[in-house]
Amino acid sequence: MKIAITADWHIGHIRKSDVVLDGISKTESDLKDQITVIAGSCMEQNVGALLILGDVFHRNFVLGHSFRSVMRYLRLFKKTEVYVLVGNHESSESSSSVLLPIGDFRDKNIHLVDKIRLVKIGDEEIFMVPHIRRKEYDGWTGFSPYLNKQWEDSGATADLIVGHFHPVGAGIDPVPGSEEEMFAGSTRFVNISMFGRRHVFCGHIHKPQEFKKVHIPGSIVRFDMGEREDEKRFLIYNSEDKSVESIPLHCQEMVRITLDLTSADVLEISPDDLKEHKGKLVDVELVVNDASRSLVSTRYIREVFQKAGIQLWGVHTKDIQEKQEIDKRRSKMNPVSVFKRITTQVIKDKEKRKRVGKRGLKVLEEAKDDS
Repeated sequence: MKIAITADWHIGHIRKSDVVLDGISKTESDLKDQITVIAGSCMEQNVGALLILGDVFHRNFVLGHSFRSVMRYLRLFKKTEVYVLVGNHESSESSSSVLLPIGDFRDKNIHLVDKIRLVKIGDEEIFMVPHIRRKEYDGWTGFSPYLNKQWEDSGATADLIVGHFHPVGAGIDPVPGSEEEMFAGSTRFVNISMFGRRHVFCGHIHKPQEFKKVHIPGSIVRFDMGEREDEKRFLIYNSEDKSVESIPLHCQEMVRITLDLTSADVLEISPDDLKEHKGKLVDVELVVNDASRSLVSTRYIREVFQKAGIQLWGVHTKDIQEKQEIDKRRSKMNPVSVFKRITTQVIKDKEKRKRVGKRGLKVLEEAKDDS
């Protein structure tokens, strides 16, 4: 049997900088196109199941049209068993997941996975790990030891492990593309050594990548300029020969143009120089100093882009002196110092902060030892 695997759709992800055409954001239109491509590929390849590894929605509260969009997308997979795992973006520590109503619809092929469990699809046993609230593993030293117990209690027989988490251990260093949320408090770290040499598929991290038998499908579109160089995709796992096929998704291209104005006398952009970016979303970064800051004109840049027929994502300046200071501060940052600073800011109770600090530092040390 073939199983399609995708993650991080982030329906409802709208930024103020999103380009809007005919009332629809470019991101929203791109999402629709890529999900349609995935549905078509699943039909062509006779895929038996689709696993969505979390973050179907971007927030834990959604507007009506976003929920309607998700149901329309899921119903494109009529002849496929669809399993939707809860992700951290659609979760809340104080209430149930916004995905909960999906389980109440009459679509018999659409299944919500909001608890860690073993699922059998055809002859394939799959251990599914959605994002769960902290109270579920209260009293444990961390999520990974708790999950290890759940894995053992399941019989540890599954050939396939899927979930919404950040993989560590088994020789994996900090995963690229995960830095922004790594210490945001909502990430669940999992030492994947517990699964041995089995295939592990992880949602949550947007950058597609592979580590031996650990597969991160990544998000299906580029949501911001930080993902502009990512090659988006979804995966198909073949249970017969245990192979994994990566199917490319040709989503909206993004590019950043950097203009150094630190020694310039005038801001000048030729429409002819922009022709190569036709059809792309372009972000303009202006590097300035005290002497050249007055040259910046967002209105002029927008007029040039409009004349060239190029879609402008945004314009921002970067002060060269400020950039040098930021780079200097970043070079001094490390996971331990970041963790300590966040716990100091968030946890006011001294004793609780001490307990949480011990647990967190232990997890970081374990990750370091395994890497």
